[in-house]
Amino acid sequence: MAENKDALYAAIRRLQQDNDQFKQALQQMQGFMTSQMNVPKFVEEIPGRRSPFFYPIEVSFSANSTAKREGTTVVSADGPFVCTGIALFFKKTDGAYDGIWGPATAFDARIASVGQQHGFAYLFDQPHCASFTVEITAHGADRLWQSLPVASALYSPQAGGAFMLAAANLFDPNSTIRLGLTPDKSMPYASLVQGIFLGYKIITGAQYQP
Repeated sequence: MAENKDALYAAIRRLQQDNDQFKQALQQMQGFMTSQMNVPKFVEEIPGRRSPFFYPIEVSFSANSTAKREGTTVVSADGPFVCTGIALFFKKTDGAYDGIWGPATAFDARIASVGQQHGFAYLFDQPHCASFTVEITAHGADRLWQSLPVASALYSPQAGGAFMLAAANLFDPNSTIRLGLTPDKSMPYASLVQGIFLGYKIITGAQYQP
């Protein structure tokens, strides 16, 4: 009889221990579920003041270069950056017409043709003409934005506009945006390309004020 009582008491203690462990696991699960409920599911739910912001990335090329060059920028630590569009601009840094920004496309070649037809060829002896393939990488080398490099004309709609993304992309604070450019043809002058990532910052710790 005493042995039966000891076995019964031991079984009761094990049940109590199991019950305590179950309660602890349940509390942990409840805490996790509560924390997940407070995590924003959409960009619009992220608390903070919205402030328009541009992140420019500049990539320079020497004369006659056809090699891929890259530029980067790092999102500041004061909050995430929501990118809504991208634009690419180009300028010569030596020779005729240096220092004048234009779209990073061959669009101006058409302007040169029109000028020649109307007797203004002298204005376009060196048309503002450039063409690149573009690669964008976010957060690291494993987060390419495209399966293959794309034409720079995509990011200069109607030669000078901005390409608006199909969906806004959120870059985390301290993350890196990388822009890679490869000239489609060598150019006999040094040049600079500026990629502008348009959007807005969400300034954390600051309430939104319209």
